[in-house]
Amino acid sequence: MKKAARILAVLVFALSLSAQLRTGDVQGKVVNKEKKPLSGVKVTLSRPQAADQKTVTGPSGVYRFPAVFPAPDYSLKAELADFKTTVRSGAVVTLGSSTVIDLVLEPGKSEELVKVTASSPTIDKSRFSGGTSFGGTELQALPTARDPWVIVQLVPSVMLDRENVGGNESSQQSHFVAKGDNTNGSNNSWAVDGIDVTDPLALGTSTVNFDFDTIDALAVTTGGAADVSQQTAGISVNLLTRRGENKIAAMARFYLTDNAFQSDNLTTALRSKGIANTNKIQQNRDFGANVGGPIVKDRLWWWGAYGVQDLFSYTIYDFQDRTLFSNYSFKLDARPFFGNMFEALYTASGKEKFGANADVSKPEGDHQTGRYRLGSPIMKVQDEQTVGNKFYASAKLTWAKTGTTTKPMVDEDMLNPVTYDVANGVYVPFSSLYGRSWDYSKLTRAKKDAQITATLYRDDFLGMAHEIKGGFEVSDRKVTSVSGFPQNYEIFRNFNEPLIDLGEGLVVPPSNWQRFGVSRENRQVGLSKQSSGFLQDTITKDRFTLQLGLRYDYQKPSTGANGLATVVSSWSNIFSSDAITVLTDHIPSLTVNAINPKYQWSTWSPRIGFSWDVKGDGRTVLKLSLAQYGDVLAAGANVPQPLGLTGSLAFWWNDLDADSIVDVNEMFWKYSSAYAGTPNQLYALFDASSNL
Repeated sequence: MKKAARILAVLVFALSLSAQLRTGDVQGKVVNKEKKPLSGVKVTLSRPQAADQKTVTGPSGVYRFPAVFPAPDYSLKAELADFKTTVRSGAVVTLGSSTVIDLVLEPGKSEELVKVTASSPTIDKSRFSGGTSFGGTELQALPTARDPWVIVQLVPSVMLDRENVGGNESSQQSHFVAKGDNTNGSNNSWAVDGIDVTDPLALGTSTVNFDFDTIDALAVTTGGAADVSQQTAGISVNLLTRRGENKIAAMARFYLTDNAFQSDNLTTALRSKGIANTNKIQQNRDFGANVGGPIVKDRLWWWGAYGVQDLFSYTIYDFQDRTLFSNYSFKLDARPFFGNMFEALYTASGKEKFGANADVSKPEGDHQTGRYRLGSPIMKVQDEQTVGNKFYASAKLTWAKTGTTTKPMVDEDMLNPVTYDVANGVYVPFSSLYGRSWDYSKLTRAKKDAQITATLYRDDFLGMAHEIKGGFEVSDRKVTSVSGFPQNYEIFRNFNEPLIDLGEGLVVPPSNWQRFGVSRENRQVGLSKQSSGFLQDTITKDRFTLQLGLRYDYQKPSTGANGLATVVSSWSNIFSSDAITVLTDHIPSLTVNAINPKYQWSTWSPRIGFSWDVKGDGRTVLKLSLAQYGDVLAAGANVPQPLGLTGSLAFWWNDLDADSIVDVNEMFWKYSSAYAGTPNQLYALFDASSNL
């Protein structure tokens, strides 16, 4: 019952969250029985196996702990001479929220102890967005697939593009939007331990996958936030991983979902329509371990984790759809001196998928791999400093190198000519000497971020409490992509409609006529630099809170230099040397210079929020906010490119000598505008001088 109550509380109370979170905060006021503030009170925040945090109240009686890791079992102890010591237990801290706990001290000896149980969480009146936070206990207890996207689906107003039953859809990311989102999810953002892992090209998606058992808390913001630390109005997903504490703790798991536990819903009627299988789970295995503990008690801790998900099902074409996720993590946390917190994190996320992108034309699908064999690395170094109850600052550096490659399952060396059977809609072998092949892609991403933020607290300035937050961040993104066919051509055969004129009008091409489509490779290098600054003041007076903020984002996209090839070495397998020479002359490789456009995007985003605690008990709070947001530009977005980069040539080929080699005299125009009356008749592609 207690566990169920905690889960219900999380789902009922709307929390207010900002971008790239890893902590919450605890604050309040210490007063005597006459409600007068007490200064000089020593306040200690503690929880089992964690290092204590301490502060002393000032003249206004306010205490504050601005960076507290989420947990449901904190206690507060307040000590002052001539007053009884008060201990408040059961304080809950959630990711991104502010926990307010006021303490009342009774006159007496400090050796006397007054124990109080913390009341239920109240609404945070200084935050103005909707959202939900899940702690580690809730994540493990909720009866869902072990997948962060399924957890996001539980948040009110969030809609996903699929239903993940028991993990049958966990092999790929779900697409999700909030009600009213007109950007189709491109303004969504992802962060892990304060690291932005949002894809710089496929905006709104994550560049990494996640080991579910390492997640200690997950917070979701919907519909944007008045808080200036968030750039966009999309859904923001923040994940916090575990960390080491003062006692060695370890956890291991092995989960098995097997086909033997399911029934078969593939009916005879479906089989008669050619559906050979369904994507029901054949076997899912999820195993791993994490362990952490102290290096120096109360000063330095370590934590590491390793996890694997092996997801196996079939496609409707009766070929395997198998995905292997692997995750490695190592984290160091330290409190080297009073008020200071330091964290270093290295994590690597790997994905290998067999049967990706399967369809009727390529039922075996693709083999998808990551940028590095041991996964895509993400690194962070962060230092935080608190000075009394007045000031908090954070400096953070992050790096990420991610990417994916997809190759045909049947041709991972990509040496086979790509040949498409038009009538049957499938890829086929070019000849008995070759196997089948199709398109491929390769994508690499690099991202570097630096951020400095600071918060100044003035608890009685002009008779009001002020929380003044400012920050500056810079980001450098690079995305390199290449896609298309491995040899930069595709062959079409076995046509079923009139396309060719053999002298008596259009007819279906005979079997000895095949069509080539030759083009330069599709390669791009997208770049983006961004600088952002923000300033915000949260003003509180009695039951009223006013938040005023302004954010500025400067984004400058560009493209890097790259080369675009047409003819590659493998052409010698099916093209004669003469054909290679003339095609190289007419569709040459290109070198594209870097393009640094003169334009840039500058966005000012004002934010304002107002709240009223109707009864003063934090249970009924009316909120009103007005905010303007900018969008995030993808790397290389909207950069004008030179004309002619995507050069292509289509021609008919008739293998006159039946040697399966394309000769110059066997190439004919697909369509010749020079002969307006009969453009579909077959005219030689090149004349005797090798000119078009």
